Parts: sequence; C-alpha cells; structure tokens
Amino acid sequence: MTEPVRIDGESMSGVDRFPATKGCEPTNGSPDYREWLVCALVTANLCLLPWAYGGVDVWSQVTSAMLAACAFGVALLPERHSAGAGNSTDRFARWRRLRRFPLFWIGLALLAYIGLQGLNPRLEYQENRVAWWLDPIAHWGWLPSGIDAPFSKQNGLRFALVWGTCWMAGCAVWVGMRRRSMILGLLTVLCVNGFLFAAFGLLQRASGAREIYGVRPAFEYFFAAIIYKNHAAAFFSLVGAVALGLTVRTFQRPRLRVARSGVTILFSLFTVTIVLALVLSFSLSVLLLFGLVVGSAMIGVLRRSKNAATVTSAKGPVLVGLAVLIGFTIALGGTLASAEMQTRIQRLAAGEAGHSLRFRFLAAQRGWEMFMDRPFFGWGAGCFRYGFTKYQRQEPDLARWQGFELQWEHVHNDWLELLIEVGCVGTLFVGLALAYGMREVVRLRLWRTPAICPMLGGLLALGIQALMDFPLQLPAVAMLASVLLPLLIRWGELENQKSLVL
Repeated sequence: MTEPVRIDGESMSGVDRFPATKGCEPTNGSPDYREWLVCALVTANLCLLPWAYGGVDVWSQVTSAMLAACAFGVALLPERHSAGAGNSTDRFARWRRLRRFPLFWIGLALLAYIGLQGLNPRLEYQENRVAWWLDPIAHWGWLPSGIDAPFSKQNGLRFALVWGTCWMAGCAVWVGMRRRSMILGLLTVLCVNGFLFAAFGLLQRASGAREIYGVRPAFEYFFAAIIYKNHAAAFFSLVGAVALGLTVRTFQRPRLRVARSGVTILFSLFTVTIVLALVLSFSLSVLLLFGLVVGSAMIGVLRRSKNAATVTSAKGPVLVGLAVLIGFTIALGGTLASAEMQTRIQRLAAGEAGHSLRFRFLAAQRGWEMFMDRPFFGWGAGCFRYGFTKYQRQEPDLARWQGFELQWEHVHNDWLELLIEVGCVGTLFVGLALAYGMREVVRLRLWRTPAICPMLGGLLALGIQALMDFPLQLPAVAMLASVLLPLLIRWGELENQKSLVL
C-alpha cells in the first residue's frame, strides 16, 4: 500500500496515526504539556551536565537529580477525563506503562540493595591531618554491607544519587515521551549542544587555555569542560554517534531532498565538528573504538541503502557526503600533523602506552583479588577507592610513581569495579537490565533502521571502552547512555507499528 502523504509533502508518521504500545494512552493529536515538559526537563539535564565539568561535583549531581525527579513526576501525572464522547482517557495508563517497564523494577531493586549496603556499614572512614584509615564496626554479617565514608569524597549515598538520577531520567522518557517527533526533537537538541560544546573545546584548545572557563585549574589533558581526556572522548563518541544517526536520517527523505539539503549540510557540520573534538581529545583508544564500531554500523547502513527501493537518484546528498568526508580527512590530517599530536605519538613510541597498559593490567589483577575476597555482596557501592589501598601495596608500581604516593579512585575497568563494589548480587541486576536492552534490540531489529544503527554502535563502543577505562563514572556519559537506550527502543516500537499497519 502506498504511504499517505500530507499536503506539505511529508509522509505521515506512524506516531501521528497509530496508538502506542499496549498500556499507553493514544498518540493522536499534538503533544500535551506533560510530554513537552518531560522533554524540556530531560533535555535541560542532559545539556547541563557536560558544561558543569561533566557532573563530577556535588552541586551538579544534586541539580541533575532534582531535574530528573521533576521529569519523572511530570511523566506520571494522570490524564484528565474529557466529557466528550471518544475523548476520555485512562488516568492510570502511564502508571501501567511504568509497571510494565522492566528497567523500572530492576533499577528500584538495585537502589534498594545499595541502600541496604549503606545502612549496614562494616568499616568506618577515619582521618586526621596527615592520614586516613578504616576502622571495623559492628554490623550484620549476613546482610550486604559497605563502608561509612564522607559524602563529599564518595560513598554509597552519592553513588545511589548518580545512578538513581539516571534511572529516573530513563523511566521518565519511557513513560512520558510517546511521539517520534518529540524523540527526534530531544536528540536534535543534544546534537546541537554537543556541537556547541565541541566548538567551545576547539576554541579553548586553539587559544592554549590552561584552566577550564579560566577559573578551574586542570591537568593538561582536559578538553572543553571535562577534566579527564578519556571521559571527554567517551562523551563526544556517544554524541557523535547520535549526530551521525540524525545525519543519516536526513538522507532518507527523497520527497523533500531539495528543502532538506540545508538540514543535511547542517547535521553533517555538527557531526564533523564533534568527531574532530573526539580526535583532539587525543584518546587514541576511544577514537579507534569509534572508528571500528560506528564505522562498521555505517557500512551496514550504506549496504542496505544501496539496495533500498526508496533511495533517491539525486546527486546532491552524495556530493554533500563526499564533501563532509573530504573535510573530515583534511581536518584529521591537520590534527595528526600538529605539534601536540606529534609529541603524543613520540611518547607512545617511547613506551608510554606499554607502561599504561602494564599499570592497568596490574590494577585489574589486584582488583580481581579484591573482588574474590567479597564476591557475593561486594565491598559497598562507591567504596572501591577505600578498600583498594590494601591490595595496591602488594604491587610497588601501583603504590608509588615517580616519588608520589598513589591512591586509585577507579580500577580503569567499570565492569570489574561494579563487581567489586556491589558483588555478584548487585551485578545481577545490572546484567538483567543489559539483557532486557539486548532483547529489545533483537526483538525490534533496531539495526535495520538506518538512523538508529550508528547510535547503537555508539552504545556498543561505550560498553567496550568500559572494559579498559571508567567512562560510566562520569555522570554526563552515564546519563546520556541511560536515556538513549529507552529512546531508541521507543523509536523502534513506533517504526515497527508503522511498518505493520502499512
């Protein structure tokens, strides 16, 4: 059956004509104020975090939690009954949709588990002017336990604050955002914010700035407002995948290719700028992952587009794509020829990469020993940094470096650190959440939607990076990943509804 077309030439979206999945109110008509408000609150949250030093400070984490709680509350506001025939809605449809969302219950169980760890500490943090130590205290040994440590440094409550914020934001977009237009609007604003953030970082790098915003000193490898270069690279990798997916989508509008050519060029500019920022973060491992995973996704998209019946024969999009590729190649070549990149390449050739890999391998070995000492319930959420000191002393290279005493805040492996802190029981909840996400990706065949495929590649690259670094410890990255997955699943549901009905 031929797809209906409105007067303006735009094909009618399935979200405008067909109801959402079972348990959610109809999606006919324009978005109501609740959906607009949920979208605005979640978007503001995601846009704020990278500019707020990635969300590493207490004030930014509390602000983010308040925004997520407001979005979650607005998403669950009941609909008002209308007197007119056919206009009445179910006041509890949103609650039912939330109850049928497995990640709601999984996240709630994980937060309850972390709370139990925090309420049953087995060790207490003590310090004076010269040192700190841990004192054992009475606790229930048969229950999950943690470490009683300051909130300002890190403890279970602060860990739960960050993870609870991600959980509330993910549930809010799942329940409160029902239309594809709203999903695309949120992703577009994220793309624009990522472009502005990347442009700010490029200007900062060109000016030779040594402080973030000119007020916060940082190591030489910071980029934009993110202190750690691998965190900055993880953020730009994920936002770059979103921008690339939106760019691909602009090529899928053959009826409006003339009117949308400017949009295509604009999104292409956003993508190139964000990827250039990724290159200038000098995180070679993340850049390699982005190229392999997202590049492979794009090859699949091009193969499907080559055989698709809806592909336009116009040369405009092809020329735009070639121009973007040439521009990016020139920018990448200039970056590799820069003095800073040459210095880093010389350091890598001199053995810096080997030393870094050796340190991480030794830390992973000692981290595994730490996990095996408390494999069932773990050491306590957010408490790796306190317990690891006992194990790093077994390796002189992990205890001191160039005359300085080291304290490892993270083990440079998010998945191993998760096992250490919450044990097998807590990791089981995270595994169930990942299993649900993979099940939905397979069930909906999300990789078959060209615009979604690069974004899935970005999430996959982030998961692989977490095996050798700690990108998920940055709230800006964790929040973006937590929101992006339910958004893509919801988008895939709408695409499937359209294809089934047509």
